Amino acid sequence: MHERLLGSGEQPSVAANAHGSYVVWLTSRGGRLLLSTPHAQEPTQLAELAADPMLAISCSGKGPVVAVWETGKKPNTSIMASVISD
Repeated sequence: MHERLLGSGEQPSVAANAHGSYVVWLTSRGGRLLLSTPHAQEPTQLAELAADPMLAISCSGKGPVVAVWETGKKPNTSIMASVISD
């Protein structure tokens, strides 16, 4: 197993399936939400302003990977979700 730098940031979340590992993280709290997928060379941006990201996948490892996060400023926050396809 090897390590690789994905980028600077905080609040990471990881999920894995037969295709590999998926990682989301924030560049800073309330900042950009980035996603790394098993076959991407560079991370992609999921949202400009995000907080508390999480990834979910079924226990069997089959089915989609789903990213969820909070967006907006209190008291007007919303929950966003995105199905990740690689």
